[in-house]
Amino acid sequence: MVYVFFRVHAFGISSGADRNLIKQIAEAGNGVHDFVEAFDRTMESRVMDALRVALTVSIVLHNRIYLIVW
Repeated sequence: MVYVFFRVHAFGISSGADRNLIKQIAEAGNGVHDFVEAFDRTMESRVMDALRVALTVSIVLHNRIYLIVW
């Protein structure tokens, strides 16, 4: 059996972003969330932080089998 794992990272851009929705999407996707204002110069570093999280190894418990996800 092949298992496919993925993470969903969510970014809210501008003050009009639904903060609750962004947080829930990231939580459901086992990712991270962040909020940036339009034209924020730190957006690139925040996206890179999310990419670092995406590239880390995690251990997932699925039906009592430990799987290493890279």
